[in-house]
Amino acid sequence: MSKLYRYGFQCIDEDDISALCQGLRGELITNGPNVAAFEEAVARRCGAAHAVAVSCGSAALQLTAQAVGMGPGKRAWTSAMTFVGAANAITASGATPGFVDIDPHTFNVTPETFEAALVEAERHGELPDLFIPVHFAGQSCDMPGLSTVARKWGVTIIEDACHALGAEVDGLPVGGCHSGSAAACFSLHPVKTITTGEGGLILTNDVSLAARLRRMRNHGIGMQPTCADEPWRREMTDIGFNHRMTEFQASLGLSQLRKLDTFLARRRALAELYRHTFAHWPIRFQHGSSTAGHAHHLLPVLFDFDALGVGKRALFDQAARHGIHLVVQYYPPPLHAYYRRLGYTEGQFPGAEAFYRQSFCLPIHPSLNEADIADIHQRLGDAVAAAR
Repeated sequence: MSKLYRYGFQCIDEDDISALCQGLRGELITNGPNVAAFEEAVARRCGAAHAVAVSCGSAALQLTAQAVGMGPGKRAWTSAMTFVGAANAITASGATPGFVDIDPHTFNVTPETFEAALVEAERHGELPDLFIPVHFAGQSCDMPGLSTVARKWGVTIIEDACHALGAEVDGLPVGGCHSGSAAACFSLHPVKTITTGEGGLILTNDVSLAARLRRMRNHGIGMQPTCADEPWRREMTDIGFNHRMTEFQASLGLSQLRKLDTFLARRRALAELYRHTFAHWPIRFQHGSSTAGHAHHLLPVLFDFDALGVGKRALFDQAARHGIHLVVQYYPPPLHAYYRRLGYTEGQFPGAEAFYRQSFCLPIHPSLNEADIADIHQRLGDAVAAAR
């Protein structure tokens, strides 16, 4: 047994390496033309008016939360089952964070879970100003439904689309803000659908918001002079940071973007193969994961550990011994130590907590093939037998 199966892995070829070298050989390796070209290409692909490239997905979320007005005295919510990036973006802005529970079948927040949380918050005078739904694992939320609820309650939406480049909702690309979201944020981490090493994107149809975000990724300083008599002067007009993307990262991004459809097709084929191969196991896949619009960044599966006759820890340990790196994505953000200190406790988000107790993510990335899925099936079966 020599092969180790990891849950995610970058897919870099010689074309990508050549593109990266081209970016390094350019006259400018920051603030040059490749970033603008990459932004334009992604915006066109997703159907958005503007794209702003930044240093990572978490930076995209933080800058956007601040750019739409989050700060002290404001409240903002996100999903109770996701990475901590969205909650941390809210907290870093100075706003008060909150969470919405997930649906046990889609693993996403829904219009129903969102509105139920709003009704409860109204009773306590704690309605949010912003909501950041997460397209979990690459499966789009019901954005038309969430947007209808948000408009009813006067809540702004930013989409956390970090899992979902290439995904669709009602036949339209995620990232186009087609349902009226203020913006959508993507991650370009190595395990995502395409990568720039580290990197992120913010897509929006609001020209003023895009301009502000471009300043904020550059310390809050615009690229144009702010005084006609002093053409060298460029003033800081917003609080910002150094969250720029480099030219060579953008060159890699352009190369990867050309292969996005190939990567998506492979991930979708692998997900379908998993469903067929594990059809007789006491496990449950994400509802809707067989749809054509799923990006399949992750392959989360709920295990009936009682039916398998093993415990979660025992299966985790035995799978590792059999060369399979099972991961749990994620520990619910409100249960992290920091957010517990803000008053969150177990039992508040039963959907997210049940998902955490039952789930593992199976390996999925474009370099896997049919023989690998058969091998993973065999090894997991052996791991279950060894764990009993």
